[in-house]
Amino acid sequence: PPDMTECEANEVRDAILSGWITTGPRTKKLEKLIAEYVGVNSSTDVQTPNCVCLNSQTACAEMALRLLGIGEDDEVIVPAYTYTASASIVDHVGAKVVFVDSVVVDKTAFLQSLRLNAGCGVLGYWKESFQSSTADNKEILHTTTYMNEFQDRMLFSAKDASGKMKLHCQYKVDDSWDGGTPLGLVGSDGDECNPYLLSDGMTMYYASNTTGGLGGYDIYVTRYNTDTKNFLKSENMGMPYNSPDNEYFMAIDETNHLGWLVTDRKQPEGKVCIYVFVPSETREVYVMEPESQELRHLAMIHDMVSTQKENRQVYQSARQRYSELLETSRSSASVAVAAVFSLPIYNGYLYTSLGDFKSDKARQLAKNWIDLSRKRTALEKELLANRRNYSPALKNTIIKQEQVLEQLDDTISDLEWNIRYEEQTKLGVYK
Repeated sequence: PPDMTECEANEVRDAILSGWITTGPRTKKLEKLIAEYVGVNSSTDVQTPNCVCLNSQTACAEMALRLLGIGEDDEVIVPAYTYTASASIVDHVGAKVVFVDSVVVDKTAFLQSLRLNAGCGVLGYWKESFQSSTADNKEILHTTTYMNEFQDRMLFSAKDASGKMKLHCQYKVDDSWDGGTPLGLVGSDGDECNPYLLSDGMTMYYASNTTGGLGGYDIYVTRYNTDTKNFLKSENMGMPYNSPDNEYFMAIDETNHLGWLVTDRKQPEGKVCIYVFVPSETREVYVMEPESQELRHLAMIHDMVSTQKENRQVYQSARQRYSELLETSRSSASVAVAAVFSLPIYNGYLYTSLGDFKSDKARQLAKNWIDLSRKRTALEKELLANRRNYSPALKNTIIKQEQVLEQLDDTISDLEWNIRYEEQTKLGVYK
C-alpha cells in the first residue's frame, strides 16, 4: 500500500477546507517546487514557473505530443495491451495510431521468434547458411541472410577490403551458388547487415551503422533500379522505427499485413525486443481498362509511394491526376481495352501489361488473375460498406463475404505462383 501518514492526511484536509480543490495557491506552489527541483525554473515570476500541473496523465501525455510537434501525417507506436488513453491522445492530436505487440528474446536467436509467411522467403543466420562457425569478423556470424521464395537468390553480409561488413548477392545456377557480388550501396560508409527483400524482388530493408543515423544501427530502405541495375540511394526509416539505440532487423509480411522490428532499445545486454506492428502502407492491385503510356507511368507512381513519404502532397496529387485520366480514358470508346497492372515475375522483371508476357499460358493465367483481382476489389468494397453499416440482418452476409474473400485470396495467390512459374520457364529460368 502507499505510504500515507498524518502529514499527507493533514495536507488533503487543509486543501479541502481552503476551498481550492483543483487549481489554486497549492498547485502553483507545487509547480514551483518541482521546477526548482529539476532545475528548469528560470522564471523570476513565481506565478509562471517552467512546470505545469495537469489533472491527469492523459492530459500530460497529450501535451507532450503537442510539444514534440506530433500531428497529422505522423505515426505513434502504441502497445496493443494498454489503457485507452495511450491511443486516444494520439487521435486527439491528429496522428495515426500504430498498435504493436512485443516480445523480448536473446539477440543471437531472434529469428526463431519471427512468424513470417512462407512466401516471404527464407531467413537464416550467416553461420548456418555458410555452415561455418569461423570468420575473420566474429560479428558477422550472427548476422542474418535472406533467400527468396524460389531459393535461387541470397543476400548476405561479407567483409570488404576495409574490414566493413557489406551486403552481397549471390545466385544459384545449375544447383551451385556463384561467388557473390557486393551490392555497392550508395552513400554507405558503415557496416551493412540483416537484409530483407519484399515480394516485388526490388524493395530491400537492412540495418547499418553508417554515418548520420539516429543511433548505433538503424533500419534503411532502398529499391532496385531496373534501368541502371543498381540499388537507389538508401533512406533512413527515421523515427519511430529507429531510435538512439540499435535497430537490427525489419521485415514486412505482405500476405498477413504485419511488420516485424527487432531492436535493443531499453533492453539489457544480450537481449532484443521484437515489435509486431501493422504497416502503414499496403501494396494494392490496380486493374485499369485502357492502354495508355501515361496510365502506365502513373501506375508506377503508385508503386513508388513508399519513397514519397516525406511529401504526401506529391502522392495525393498524382493519384488525383491518375483518377481524372482514368475517367477520361474510360469515356473514350475508340481506345482498345487492355489490362495494366504491376506484377513482379523474376529478379528485375516487373510486368505491367498482358503484352509483356512471353508465355501464352502465363498470359491466359494473368487474364484470370486480373478478373479475380477485379472481383476481389469489388467484394472488399461491399464488405467494408456492410461492416460500416452493420446490423444483425447483415451478419450472415458479412460472414459469407469474408469466407469468399478468403477463398479469393488463396486462389489469387496460387495464380500468381503459377503465372511466375510458367513465365520463368519460358524465360529459361528453369532448364
